[in-house]
This record gives sequence, C-alpha cells and structure tokens, in this order.
Amino acid sequence: MKTKAITLLASIVASASLSAVTITNTVTNPPVYLAGSTAFGPLDHTALVAYAATNRYTLIASTGSADPVKAKALLYKKLTTNQVSPTKVTVTEDTINIHVTGSEIAIAAAAGNAVIPFLNNNSVGLNQPDSPATYGTTNKPSVLTSPAWQATSRYRKGKYQGVAYKALNEIAPAGKAGIAAQIWGWSASPNFPTNGLNITDQTARKILRDGHAPLSYFTGIPADATNGVWLVGRDIDAGARVIVLAEAGHGVLTDVKQYRVNASGGVVTSLSLEAATTNGAGIPSPIGGGGYSSASTQLAALTNSIPAILQVDGAPSPYAGKNYLVQYNAHAQNINANVKTLAYNGVLPSYNAVSSGGYSLWSYEHIYLAPKASVTASNIAQFEADYISGLSSSSMQSSAGAGYLNIDDLLIKRSVDAGTINVK
Repeated sequence: MKTKAITLLASIVASASLSAVTITNTVTNPPVYLAGSTAFGPLDHTALVAYAATNRYTLIASTGSADPVKAKALLYKKLTTNQVSPTKVTVTEDTINIHVTGSEIAIAAAAGNAVIPFLNNNSVGLNQPDSPATYGTTNKPSVLTSPAWQATSRYRKGKYQGVAYKALNEIAPAGKAGIAAQIWGWSASPNFPTNGLNITDQTARKILRDGHAPLSYFTGIPADATNGVWLVGRDIDAGARVIVLAEAGHGVLTDVKQYRVNASGGVVTSLSLEAATTNGAGIPSPIGGGGYSSASTQLAALTNSIPAILQVDGAPSPYAGKNYLVQYNAHAQNINANVKTLAYNGVLPSYNAVSSGGYSLWSYEHIYLAPKASVTASNIAQFEADYISGLSSSSMQSSAGAGYLNIDDLLIKRSVDAGTINVK
C-alpha cells in the first residue's frame, strides 16, 4: 500500500507539473505589402520610420542601405504577447514588407495585373545587396505611392491591352489634392553648351518621339543643326516617365524612343536604341521604348564623356558635328555637379518657381489603397498621408532630400497631372 501511495503521489505531482507548463501559440497575420514611387521613396520611408516607432515595429532587414530612408526594400516586424491564461500565451506577429519599384508597376499590381518582388518575410540583415531577383517572394501591394493620379496612368480604371484594372482608393488629408509635391526636370551631359540650357515642351515632344533632335532646337542657332542631342530615359514602370510625357503633351500611352549609353572607362563607346522590354505587368515596349530602371543608373550614363565621333546603332552619328545627351528625372537627381540643369519653357526649376506657378514640371504625390485592403494597411496609408502632409517643406528636404514641397506652401494648384495651373 505504501508503494502504491508513493506511486500515486508521484503521478499527481507529475500531472501538476505538466499542467503548469506554459503553452505558447503563435499567430502570424498576413503581411502588409507596400510599393510605389522610387522618387518619393525617401519621403515615404521617413513617414514609415515614424509609423514603426509609434507602433513598436522593428526594422529586421533592408537592401541598398542600413539607413531606412535610403533603402530600396525594407522589412519591419512586431511581436505582441498576450497572456491568455496562467498557462497560455499568444504571440502575434505582424509584418510590413516594402519595396520601392516604380509607381506604374505598383499601380498595375494593386489595380489588378502584376506582382512585385519583395524580401522574403523571414529575411534578416540590414544593408543587403539590392537584388530584386533574389528577394524571395512576390506579391501585390495593398498600399502604394505614385507621382501621378491613377487616371493619368496606363493602368487607370478600365481595360488596357485587354487586361482589366480596378479603381484604387486614394488616401489624402481632407481638402488636399495629394500629400506632397515634387519638382521634376531635364538635365544635360557635361559637355552641353551653356547657350542652349533650355528645353521647350515642343522640343521635348520632338525628342521623345524621335529619340534625338538637332542642337539648334535648344540654342536657336541655325549652324547648330549639325550637332545632335540624344535622349536617355526611364523605363515603362517609372512615374517620372508618366509625368514628363503628360507635361510635354506627348501622351502617356504614346510610344517613345530612348537610347542606351554604352560606355567604357567613363567614355561613351556607342548609343543604341533601348531593346524591347516587358515590364512587370507583361506590357511589351517597342524597340527604343525601354529605359533605365533607376534614376541613379540613368544619371551615371549621362555623365560619361562623349567622343568626337559617336557610333549610334552601329553607324556613325547622322550629325556631322558634336553630340550631347539629355535626360528627364526628379529634380533631386539633376542636382549634380556632373550634369547641367535645363530650364523648362524658359524657367529654371526651383521651389519659388513652382510655388508661384512659373515652373510647370511638377506633380503631387498620391497614396493609394488596393481594393479590399486590410485595416492595418488602411491605418498605415492614413498615417503616412497625415505625417507627410504635416511636414514643412524644409523638413521634407532636410529629412528626405531635395525637390519636395508641402502643398500648403504652394500658391497654386492643378486638378489633373500636367493640367492648367491656377491660383488657389
């Protein structure tokens, strides 16, 4: 009996010990995916840093930089512990996965047709190489930013090349056309003559259509017709391309011709029409319709020196004189000692010129929610919109870089991209 009592007591003690073991249940919520404008990326990342701090998220991984404002892809996580009972704990994992890809592909993906590469949701490590092909997962963003209204995009509500796209929900502070403004502009290669540092919308249309124009279009000097100016541009996924095509009156859906700069040792060896490419939405570009996938690679191409005899598409340049390069991009990318800023229709880009209405090559930033976006995605989008719109122009420029403006600092407004500018 004593032995049985001891055995029973031991069993009771063991059962009590087992019942005291804490059971942890992990709940993983669906990640929130964010994508969009590379030009507005630093400003968006500034807002997301604030959102992460406010809501106790931790930066787990990034590519391109350890500084989240400068990174190309980021992964934030938050673990929330809830003591359900003395022996049961629930841990909830929330993830925000961000990749700035270009606003057009982000709109295409969120509105209905395309996916974007994102970091694997288990990725760890800051300042990883920026290699989207190795990111590990693809998905559709539920939050995106764009320098253009969806109505301007080729992926507006309706059908484009047989594919249906849904309307996105714009998030903006009450009474505002967007959440910030950005200056765009044109710049030229280092050898560009100082008496030609202006491009009109007519010249822009000519060079977008043909890929080149005589220098005389810039200088007004007949003798400069023997010198050539060649276009270096952005790819079909870039919002910069949309804004410039719209502002010049070329047409967002109209084909362009742009050139690839082939260089060696800082010297251009040849120019070639950009090969036909297919963007992330499966939309093919005709020969010449491609372009650089980032502002930095485009800028690097522009800064190469150009030889006296230039090869273009396997033959000598049709211009007997000198050759030059021009590009369009966010104004911040044109603030570089190695390139020359062009005036647009006779006005140089500046904060005052935009605010007063004298310089027309600018656009609002927009934040969009995909249909059926989660409550968390909606909260992130609203926080970002409110945070950015609440920054002064000087705060935007000091935290995220040049070229950004608070809408309240503008004396003017417009209701469509590239539309008529009116006094507020």
